[in-house]
Amino acid sequence: MNWHRKLAALDPAARSRLAGLIEAEGSVFTLFPLSYTQEVVWWGNRLQPGTPMYNTPMALRLTGDLDVPTLERSLREIVVRHEVLRTTFHLLGRTPVQAVNPAPDRLDLPVTDLRGLPLDERDAEAERLAFEERRRPFAPTEDLLLRAGLLRTDDRTHILLLTTHQLAFDDWSAGIAIRELTALYTAFRAGEPSPLEPLPIQYADYALWQRRWMDDARQDKEFAYWSERLAGLPELLDMPADLPRPARRGVDAHVHNFALPDELTEAVVRLSGDAGVTPFMTLTAAFHLMLSRRGGERRFVTSTLTASRDRPETGPVIGDFATLLFLPADLGDHGLTFRELMVRTRDTLLDVQEHAGMPAHRLAGRLRPRRDPSCNPVSQAMFYPVRAMHTVATLAMADLEVGYVAYSSPRAGTAFDVELRLFEEPGRMKLQFICSSELYLPDGVAELARHFAGLVEAAVAGPERPLDELPDPAASVARSGPRLPSVSGADRETAQDGRGPSGRDDS
Repeated sequence: MNWHRKLAALDPAARSRLAGLIEAEGSVFTLFPLSYTQEVVWWGNRLQPGTPMYNTPMALRLTGDLDVPTLERSLREIVVRHEVLRTTFHLLGRTPVQAVNPAPDRLDLPVTDLRGLPLDERDAEAERLAFEERRRPFAPTEDLLLRAGLLRTDDRTHILLLTTHQLAFDDWSAGIAIRELTALYTAFRAGEPSPLEPLPIQYADYALWQRRWMDDARQDKEFAYWSERLAGLPELLDMPADLPRPARRGVDAHVHNFALPDELTEAVVRLSGDAGVTPFMTLTAAFHLMLSRRGGERRFVTSTLTASRDRPETGPVIGDFATLLFLPADLGDHGLTFRELMVRTRDTLLDVQEHAGMPAHRLAGRLRPRRDPSCNPVSQAMFYPVRAMHTVATLAMADLEVGYVAYSSPRAGTAFDVELRLFEEPGRMKLQFICSSELYLPDGVAELARHFAGLVEAAVAGPERPLDELPDPAASVARSGPRLPSVSGADRETAQDGRGPSGRDDS
């Protein structure tokens, strides 16, 4: 059944009755309610139709004698196996629903041959095509939520471009997809059947369970916890920026990639082990210290992402399980040391993760019923780890060498003023600042990265020193001050032109 055509043929009264049945029964045929995480993405996509903000791109380098039909068959098997990748999304009255469609007969895998280009131009063209693909929007009412394409750069090298959508995919899902792709290709190449065990559930089953579990009574109980946990924290962490805060913020952002030096990475790992925290917790403490130095607040709230896969049956399922989690930051009195801040950050993270089931957008709606369009509600800064690409380093794909291709764009999308991502690899810590282009210029984002890295170095060198005594590598810009006034679009363009380039949009 093609639900796009079927639902489009219904008159408004029939669509309304069907929506009522789904709300009452939970599911009808292969129609299901959205999970709470899907609900956020769905409405965001509706407000900005055609945005690539929710696209999730991956690029893998496959070196060797690639069997393209077998690769195509393997990708189709993943779509057959995971219903969410062949799910479409529809609005019945005021109720968004997800509809599981039949498996496709085949999955298109177009091949673009770049061997006709001079050798020194192929990588640049592959990168251009990858950026073009990652910006191509999905139509959630019609499309499969997995697109694939191959770029052939020489006789034995292909770049596999995989693009998915956050309605169906999270960071954990990327690891699942890569592991399954390599297992399926290896088996099919040897003439064997799929080696994968049947899935215990499908994502729509989880969405239905989540709706029933997090009912109104449980939401009220969780709201009581969160309203107390966030009481007294400022609604806006308004740090000094390069540009005045606009009256209504968009999502366009500048991207800056950097890495901690190897010696500093080793020191972070060593100190984390000594303090009984993870390196991510240590870097979160440093992130909070940086935000405090720049904004002048000692208590505020940031955000992070948690996998929300604590039930074992969700482990092998592709889908958007990741949950936005508010994280209170408390730098306490003026005698608090960095080591104590690390432990405090750990304890706070573990505590709030016990209450991760409360949908963040619903919590924000109850805490901030009068939405300020100039900023993200509750939290304007986020830091989270990205771990999906760890999978690639340990996989074999028949006789192919598999590697991750890191195409990095200077532009992206974010709802936050400042977003920091950690890509932790064995012996290395790569990071990425993604900051609103309506608040920061590219040089300002690079300055944030230098400030953060400098504070990590100072904190690791003196973890027993009080926070206020740690040297500040950006003392000249770490200042507090009044909120800058909103200005018109024309005035903002003039301000940007006077301060430096705005960057190009290749995200």
